[in-house]
Order: sequence, then C-alpha cells, then structure tokens
Amino acid sequence: MDSRESNNDRESFEEGCGRCRIFWAFGVSYLLAIASLYLTSAGSQRVAAIMVASTLAFFVYLGAMYVMSRVRPRPNDWLWVIVVAFVARVLLIPATPTSSDDIYRYLWEGLVQLHGYNPFSITPIDPLLEPLREQYPIAFSRMNHQYSATIYGPVAQGAFALAGTVAPQSVIAWKVLLLSFEALVVMVMLLWGRTDSVVTKVCGTISCEVSLREEEPVLSADEATIQTENSGHFTFMLLAYLWCPLLVFETYEAGHLDLLGVGFLVIAWCLQGRLWWASALALGCSIGVKYYWPVLVLPLLLKHLHSPYRKFAYVLISIALPVALFVPYRGGLGGLQVVATRYLSRWRTGSPFAVIEYIWPGPWWALVGLVMVCCFLLACYVASRSRTPRWREVQLALGMGILFSPAVFPWYLVWLVPGLAYRRGLTWIACVGLAVVWHEAKYTELSTGEWSHNSYIVMPVMLVMLGLLACELWSWMRETSRRVS
Repeated sequence: MDSRESNNDRESFEEGCGRCRIFWAFGVSYLLAIASLYLTSAGSQRVAAIMVASTLAFFVYLGAMYVMSRVRPRPNDWLWVIVVAFVARVLLIPATPTSSDDIYRYLWEGLVQLHGYNPFSITPIDPLLEPLREQYPIAFSRMNHQYSATIYGPVAQGAFALAGTVAPQSVIAWKVLLLSFEALVVMVMLLWGRTDSVVTKVCGTISCEVSLREEEPVLSADEATIQTENSGHFTFMLLAYLWCPLLVFETYEAGHLDLLGVGFLVIAWCLQGRLWWASALALGCSIGVKYYWPVLVLPLLLKHLHSPYRKFAYVLISIALPVALFVPYRGGLGGLQVVATRYLSRWRTGSPFAVIEYIWPGPWWALVGLVMVCCFLLACYVASRSRTPRWREVQLALGMGILFSPAVFPWYLVWLVPGLAYRRGLTWIACVGLAVVWHEAKYTELSTGEWSHNSYIVMPVMLVMLGLLACELWSWMRETSRRVS
C-alpha cells in the first residue's frame, strides 16, 4: 500500500514538473519574441521587426492559453505570469517609438498646457509657440498633424500634463505613467472583477502549503478540486490579459493612450454592482479619453441598476463629467462639437468608409455619423436583450464601434483585450492577432515617405474581421433566443 502511494506521489510530482517546464518555456519564448525587436535599428526595418516580433509573441501567447486551458496549473503559476508580463513591459519601455509617432503629440500637448496655452484652440505651428518649439525640438519635429489642434479629450490632456510635469519631453516618463495606471487596473480586475479575488487565491495557496507542511488534510477532495479550478481560471485570466502582444506593443513600444480609456472602462465595469457612483465617474473618465466607444457600453452598465433614479443619475454623472472637464479649456460642449467635427471630417483610413470614399469621393462625414448612431442603437438592442450583461456583450458593443469607426488603427483593438480575460472566445482573439497588419502603412511611410494603406492587404483583413463580428453577433442572438425560450 505504501509503495503504491509513493508511486502515485512520484508520478504526480513528475507530471507537475513537466507542466512547470512547459509553462516556463512559454514564458521564456515570449520574452525572446519581445526582445527580438532590438535586432534591428530604427526605420522601416524596425517596423518590420515589430510586426514579426508581435506575430511570434502572438503564437506563443496562443500556445500558452491553449496549454493553460487543457492542463491543470500549479498554485503559483500566476506569479510566473506576472513576472513575465512585467519583464516584457520593462523591455519595451526604453524602446524608441517607431510604429507610431502619436506619443510625441501627447508630450507636446502636455508641454503646451504647462506653458499656459490651450491645445484645443492653438496649433503646434502657431507663431505664439515658437519659443516652445525651440526649447523642445524633439517633441515638435517628430509630432504628426502639426497643422491641426488636438482631438484628444480632457482626461487625456490631464495625463499629458502630468507626464510633462514629471519629465518634460520624456518618452519613458509617459510609459511609466501608463505602467503605473495599468497596475491599478489589474488590481481592480482581480479584487472586484466577476471572479474570486486575488486575496482568496493567495490565502488559498498559503493554506495549501501550510497544510502540506504540517501534513494535515485541511481540505476535502471536492474543496481541493474547486480551489484548483478557481486557481486555473485566475491564472488564465491573468495570462489572457497581461500577455496579449497587441496590448504590450501598442502601449509600451508605441506609447498609445488607449490603455487609459479602456482602463477606466474596466474600473467602471468592476464597480458597477458595488459603488455605482464611482462606476459612473470612471465611465466619465473613459469618455474623457476616447469619446465614442465608452458610450456604447453605457446601456449595458445601466442594466445592473434597478432604480430609475440611479439610472438617470448614472447617465448624468458619466456624461456631465467629461463635458465639465472641457470648461477649463474654455470649450464645454462647443469644444466637444469642434473635436467631433474635426474627427469625422478628416480621419478616414483603414476602415470600410475609406473604401467607400476611395470608390466614390465625397463628403462622407454625414454617413459616418449615421453609422455611428446605428452602432449605438444596436448596442442598446444588445443591452435590452441581455438580462445580466457580460463581457461578451461589452465586446460586441466595442467591436461594432471600433470596426465601423471613421478610421481603424491597430491600437484601437486594445479596447477588446480585457474581455479576453473574462471570456474564452476565438472571435476577438483572431481580431487582436490580425491587428498587426495595419502597421504596413507605417512601414510604407518610412520606406517611401508616403503614409498609405495597401488596400490589397488591409481590406481583406477588414472583411475577415467584419465576418467574425457578424458570426459573433449571430451566435449571441441564437444564445439569447434560447435563453428567452
């Protein structure tokens, strides 16, 4: 009897060591894929390296998620997930942004505010800013759309100014600010998301280790199985979010601000059933970063409030906050209207509207606005058909809003990444993996001097994404019909 038990213990130990080695191998491979970015210098070769490194990291990411969904993880695997994610971010923070130059616009607008100017009413080439251009030549020379005033919201402007206060014209300061904010978002996801909290997991792991050391069977077999399953879900949740290459590259290589908007949206979702007013404030901050997409989630958030007075207050707070934040810029609703008109009339690239305008040139901003309103109405329909909205409905609303935006860029799809932590669906994983194709426009710009998308490359990918969105919407409608019936 003792020999059988010792054999079983030896087999389980060897099996656990095998799982551990596989998981460690995925982590090391992921970091090597990230680090391969530094094998090339700046320019078009660096953009190509980013596309290759992102693709390699994505395949490692897929393999790690597949193994994690098929193999029972060890209690401390979640620590390895966090360590790898942190090292990957640290590797990219010193990298010079190459795939996009938006970060220099952020740094410039922060400097403009710190010197007492209004970025909504003054362009970077304005003669009044000549001393600023001479003092900070890097931010100005590398900035895009120098002829245009800002289109970024007041919450984003506050973040720009904060980074400029810490270290003017510093790319690293901005990326560290994003890393600090992401750490806060992850803690909120783990503590107040729709899963068991990280405190429960850590305490459960410690209790298991103590019971093994003292050789006292504290947990029953059923309790141990449930705890192991919860630990596996917890580890998969961390892996799906933290290891996503799109999030890592677009935030910590290019320095895009979308993490701020989606982070506030995640906080709003996690706090909706606990502190509804705090959730409304977080949603208002998300709208203050990127105006349109968070509004699509508003009908879903209202489903968790039963009192009509609270629903009205929720809408009032979430909409009034970004409008009020425009007041210091002497804009208010007028400033929001100017920004919306500027965005709808100028930015159309990499989207279905770009194809329409290429075939039939004309003032398509009215059609763009109509389609965006239709997306909001469809999001309201999704909310009305959902008894208890989940992240699947959130991803549907965001996916419709992003893919039917006037312009589509790869960093826009970062808004879909948190949903991967809550739901294991291939639709949005495929969209996130295909987003790297959009960087071919930057590669073309650095190679030929002209920024343009290759329609023969981007449009087939866009059609695939739209097809995946249609399939996801059809699958959701069938599932909802079965629930109702």
